[in-house]
Amino acid sequence: MPCLHNSSTAAESTTGLLIELESALLDGCSPQEINVITKGKKIPDSLRPDVWLVCLNCQDGVNQLLLFDEIFDLPNQNELRDDVKKFVQRLDNEDEEKLAVISDIESIITFYCKSKSISYSSNNGWIEILYPLLSLKLPRSDTYNLFEKIIKLYIPKGCITNGVPFHILRLVLQYHDPELCSFLDTKRITPEQYCLPWLRSLFAGTCNLEVVLFMWDLYFQRSVPFFKLFSLPNNDCKCKRAVTSNEN
Repeated sequence: MPCLHNSSTAAESTTGLLIELESALLDGCSPQEINVITKGKKIPDSLRPDVWLVCLNCQDGVNQLLLFDEIFDLPNQNELRDDVKKFVQRLDNEDEEKLAVISDIESIITFYCKSKSISYSSNNGWIEILYPLLSLKLPRSDTYNLFEKIIKLYIPKGCITNGVPFHILRLVLQYHDPELCSFLDTKRITPEQYCLPWLRSLFAGTCNLEVVLFMWDLYFQRSVPFFKLFSLPNNDCKCKRAVTSNEN
């Protein structure tokens, strides 16, 4: 009977959260107000699209893709297309849905490169970032706006070998766990060797979809882009036993 009671209480709590959050969204709430309501809980799937749009200030975003000429002629367009196909082939989606995902990802990244006058490069994390966004089933224009904002706010500049973010990360790790930091230094394991994919893709390239959705729920509603830098040492500390046990 206690199990039934706990299950009922959890269901009531979820329903209450859903109603309160839905009402707040209709009233034009802020990310901070969303954070107060959820108290660190996972955003209900049905409301996640609206919550993320609010948290990233994209709820009234214009359709930038209207400026896209639909010409796929990046210098390395074939490389992008091949990377997208390889990524999508690993997914469990139906074949018809895979074609739609390929089209959306290639279109968004192509327009992003053209509009920003930048180049695409393999393993830069963009494809992985788009997959959780596409799971929201939003219009392509909203997906693009979210993608653009995440790149701008949540992906540190200089995510390259010996880049500044990794020097900062090492200092944070040294503060939180000097022993682990010293161990990694002794083994000549630099931060970019193990966390470059984390930072470039905001963990989307290394965690399963459900985990990524929950992590992004927290990041976006707290509106602290570098919140992840403080979570990375915690990830390292959890892995410490595994790393040191394989020292030999």
